[in-house]
Amino acid sequence: MVFFAYHWLIRPDGTAERLLEDSYIGWHAGDWQINTRSAGIALSGNYEAAIPPLPQIESAARVIHSYYPHVSRNSIVGHREVRKDLTCPGAYFLEMWKDMLVSSV
Repeated sequence: MVFFAYHWLIRPDGTAERLLEDSYIGWHAGDWQINTRSAGIALSGNYEAAIPPLPQIESAARVIHSYYPHVSRNSIVGHREVRKDLTCPGAYFLEMWKDMLVSSV
């Protein structure tokens, strides 16, 4: 048995890999109720002190646009917005690149 926490993994070069089918529940949000009604998209890399490369952000936006067109832009949240005790997806997510991601969806 293989366990993946996320439905998608986005590499720095923009390669998107599906890890879980949407019918499976991942453990990505750290909150069971949110996990049961959401899809987890992980960006590979450590972005605590940097922003992800543009191809990675654009690829994440394409995945959301293509596979989850029913999701409102207000519902696109980072891990740290679900669990305040976490820093993922990095210090600059809310200040610098979340708007870029959401506006590209």
